Amino acid sequence: MALQPAPAVIGPISLVAAVGVLLLIHLAINLTVIGQVSSEASLEVAGVQISPQMQCSMGAFCWLGVPIITHGCLGAINRVPSHLHAYTNYLFASLLVAAVWFGIFASVEQGCNTVKSLNGAEMETMVCGLPNTFTF
Repeated sequence: MALQPAPAVIGPISLVAAVGVLLLIHLAINLTVIGQVSSEASLEVAGVQISPQMQCSMGAFCWLGVPIITHGCLGAINRVPSHLHAYTNYLFASLLVAAVWFGIFASVEQGCNTVKSLNGAEMETMVCGLPNTFTF
């Protein structure tokens, strides 16, 4: 006896609609990255200098994802599993790229900094990794 797919995921939202929303979010992220790419100037994010070559590589990876995401969206609407498998492969590749970026940002993190007080009555405080936490 085969299991039937769930007709709804969250209340009245169907499985196809939920997958479509996730695909649109991924597409929006890719288009945002493509819009931020510069082939002329380096970009600094949380103390990491990102070279124009690396920006163009990320832009090319995201640009490759645009038709794959569209392909996956059509597969979700028409219920074609092979289209969703292609998107799943791209999604795992995106996860690996995000893990590499996470490692780069984690390796550059400054650790703990001592913040001195302005007057002698207050104690010095130690801030450990809080600024770069928001970057992750």
